[in-house]
Amino acid sequence: MGTRIPFKVIEWIPYNRIKNIKFLTKGGYSEIYTAVWIDGSCDKWDSKKQQFKRFGRVNVILKTLGNVESKNQRWFEEAKSHLTISNKRPSIVQCYGLTRNTSNGNYMLVIRKMDMDLRKYLQQNHNQLTWKERIQITYEIIFALNDIHIENAIHRDLHSKNILHSHYVQRFYISDFGFCGPANRPSKNTNSTLYTSKLHQFETLPEPRNATEEELEAFHSTPYDFEIPDNIEDFNKSSINTFKNSFNVFNIEKLQSMMSKLTKK
Repeated sequence: MGTRIPFKVIEWIPYNRIKNIKFLTKGGYSEIYTAVWIDGSCDKWDSKKQQFKRFGRVNVILKTLGNVESKNQRWFEEAKSHLTISNKRPSIVQCYGLTRNTSNGNYMLVIRKMDMDLRKYLQQNHNQLTWKERIQITYEIIFALNDIHIENAIHRDLHSKNILHSHYVQRFYISDFGFCGPANRPSKNTNSTLYTSKLHQFETLPEPRNATEEELEAFHSTPYDFEIPDNIEDFNKSSINTFKNSFNVFNIEKLQSMMSKLTKK
């Protein structure tokens, strides 16, 4: 897990160097806390003192993992994934290292504190976002996923709460590696069963065939509309009619032209 960049050095952080610990939320198997690391990460090497200079106080997130005596060693896999990938890849929320709660023995990841998740960002900015900015957000998410896949890993739990924004850098990062692991390892995400289709009887499906010329012509001559929501809150409404009425309708040809111009800029 070597690195030539000082602030990417993975550290064992003494628990007494972490102050102002406050409970933030609980999600999945972990509790999340905000805190201040009074030393901060490494800045540069001081050749005279033969030690690293540090940035100083930095706001961090503490994520509880588990106890070394626990039979469930899943915490170790999450720590390994996050520490390894964030140490190599700039699109992953930086993990500074590990600490251990002296009161209960639980290990904790010490993670760079971000400003907000993707969902909150969209709720606050949906009226101001341009198409170019939306494409940029998509690009940053794809770039981060590609970084994970380059490390031969799969995130397995990607959603808007795990995509985090930094105001200072003005970009998005991916976090939360609780279900992350090698691509060839079966997923242990218990939520995955909720999305499994019950339609497995493939023998009942009709034989595949190519479309006829008439069907192709009918498809390409049909005007298709692409609906873009005006308000992010519309995604939370259960009424389909209300949902549809809150949309502006764009012709697909106009949308393609718009996207083409944006990508050329």
